[in-house]
Amino acid sequence: MKKILITNDDGFESEGLLALIEALKPLGEVIVVAPTTEKSACGHSLTLTRPLRFVELSSNFYKLDD
Repeated sequence: MKKILITNDDGFESEGLLALIEALKPLGEVIVVAPTTEKSACGHSLTLTRPLRFVELSSNFYKLDD
């Protein structure tokens, strides 16, 4: 079975992310990691003063708690 990793910068509850998950489920095991809130334009930022924490919402679905 294929493993498919999905990430985004719009947050774990965005409509587009949820639609993509549903569309890809028949093709393999979908693993999702997304931020708690919208993080557009933060791709080049560094996190140096606090640890990143991943919270498992359900099987293979994680939010990045900032």
